[in-house]
Amino acid sequence: MNHRIGVIAVMLCASLLLALPVAAHADEGSATNRPWSGWWWPKGGAGPHLYDSNGPLSKYDQYVQRRYGYNPGTAAAEYRTSFQDGAPADWAGHCHAWSAASVRTPSEPAGGFYRSGIWFSRDDTKALVTKLWDSPTVGNFWWGNRYGFDAATTTTAAYNDITPAWFDFLIRYYIGYNTYPLIMDIEPGTQVWNFPAFAYRRTTTPIAGGVAVRTIVWFSRPVQGVHGNADYFTREY
Repeated sequence: MNHRIGVIAVMLCASLLLALPVAAHADEGSATNRPWSGWWWPKGGAGPHLYDSNGPLSKYDQYVQRRYGYNPGTAAAEYRTSFQDGAPADWAGHCHAWSAASVRTPSEPAGGFYRSGIWFSRDDTKALVTKLWDSPTVGNFWWGNRYGFDAATTTTAAYNDITPAWFDFLIRYYIGYNTYPLIMDIEPGTQVWNFPAFAYRRTTTPIAGGVAVRTIVWFSRPVQGVHGNADYFTREY
């Protein structure tokens, strides 16, 4: 999936770490609103895709045609942009847009209705909201550096950031203290796999010269047909 939006960062200064506000539960936290599950809509490979026949954008085109008398051609445009540089990589898609939509649109989109005689499922409406966040114009907060396609080594700063201390701060500050989800690229290599993180559990163990921190993070999973409580997975850091 493309477009890095996430928790990928730079060195954390000691003073910033010391300034971390104390949350109600110092060792765990969760966002007030859990990001909803939706599909990541790959650009190629196995679908479903946004541009499929009778897919979300095709239905939108039909709706506009019936309601306003013209076809905006969004499905065709999506297909062209997906393949404008040849076949897309098998990981390329809209995980960045789904992640942003599920965080910034806390109320899960409704669905299961007809508009101008066209049936829109909840997955269809989620897809349309996701597409709105494909190239947002609002400001983003980024941490870390994009590990580019030309990177030839895993010893660069872009591959190895973010540092454990900065990761620990961001998770605790946003999810624990502010109860707000954030988006993480969980793949350190050239591929980008964005997921919204909404909860964590953190344990510490004293060791010689410091402390060992073990953090489990909960992420919403990109699947279709899941409504209400999001399907999720965890990763341990």
